[in-house]
Amino acid sequence: MKDVGSFAGQFTGSRGPFWALAVLAGLAAVFVGRFIPAREKRVEVSVRAEARALRQGRR
Repeated sequence: MKDVGSFAGQFTGSRGPFWALAVLAGLAAVFVGRFIPAREKRVEVSVRAEARALRQGRR
């Protein structure tokens, strides 16, 4: 038994380890998506405020 992928491939066929990795990647994506902190609310910026900032230039 050289590695786990070869061992799993003997029992599930050559595509078994790839499907197992796909399932694990999906579970990891769900886990990460569930436990990432939510973003803070964004402040809405008006077009007028943006134009005013452009007129002022860099100081």
